[in-house]
Amino acid sequence: MIALEIVLYPPTINYYLSYQRPQQLFKALNKIGYRIIFCNYNPEDRTGYFNEIFQDFFVCSKINPYKMSKLDKMPILWITYPPFASYLDQYPNKLLIFDAIDEPSDEFESWQNGLDILRRKSDIIFATSKKLYNDNKLYKDNVFLCPNGTDYDYFSRAENIFSDKPYDMPRDNKITVGYFGAIATWVNWAFVYNTALCNPDINFIFIGPLFNMSRFPIRLSNVYYLGKKPYDKLVNYLQYFDICFIPFKVTNMINGCNPIKMYEYLSAGKIVVATDFAEAAGCEFINIIKSKDYILFGKIVKKLLDENNEDIKMKRKEFAKNNSWDERAKVVDEVIKKYLNKI
Repeated sequence: MIALEIVLYPPTINYYLSYQRPQQLFKALNKIGYRIIFCNYNPEDRTGYFNEIFQDFFVCSKINPYKMSKLDKMPILWITYPPFASYLDQYPNKLLIFDAIDEPSDEFESWQNGLDILRRKSDIIFATSKKLYNDNKLYKDNVFLCPNGTDYDYFSRAENIFSDKPYDMPRDNKITVGYFGAIATWVNWAFVYNTALCNPDINFIFIGPLFNMSRFPIRLSNVYYLGKKPYDKLVNYLQYFDICFIPFKVTNMINGCNPIKMYEYLSAGKIVVATDFAEAAGCEFINIIKSKDYILFGKIVKKLLDENNEDIKMKRKEFAKNNSWDERAKVVDEVIKKYLNKI
């Protein structure tokens, strides 16, 4: 373990709104000795606070962290949002890390802003997908693949039924196909609609916040939108999923996406079915279905359920365990140590 280094994450996302890669990865880094200063982004918050949510893990709001005693030496500055590049001069640092988490195209086209500056000024670039790794490698040598991961101990609880079925899930005995994540335009809703329409003997469950959409787009008797759920309740639903679903469109942006849910589903040993975007197609534990094959969906998932066994479940879980956030933190730690030892 290195001497305590400080990672400063400038105001980018709301720590308390949804549990994403920054929160998960920083928590894992904190466990191996890093002090985390997470500057919360919440425009509606008029108060100022500096809360220690874990030992040496602080969430602050409306406070200049450089004036706080907890920032007693120059930090490592961690950036995930390229347009933030215009504020870099306000955040002195000993090491600038750009964590390339999404492909800056389609729905994330605005992320092109500041990207060239970040690529030029960053000391280290981490990339969540092979596409992002290859794209950034064209501009800098110091690029490292660090995919998303899973809170394995938490999600593995859903391997077996451990609590009553949530009140808002259907009570029939149909096969349950489940999804949790953003309810967004990058989901292939036409495929979901056609699949559900052609397979009335299967229930489709969707959980998550609306993102760039004003309403849930499908109204069918076997499609259930349960809204957003607290992170600590997700496993209560996951335990009742027979099949886990990642029905994304296949676009340039999605081909650069490494879905966190992929690892979370597999942590519970679940069967995962996804459309054929790059990172899903590259994982041996993901079952690919073409969007044109919606009529065959029921036949495919029933075959997968018939072939499912404890050995396959354990292999999925082992894969997920090897891709935990703790494992990702080890990669990050090793790269940072090598860089700091050179300067």
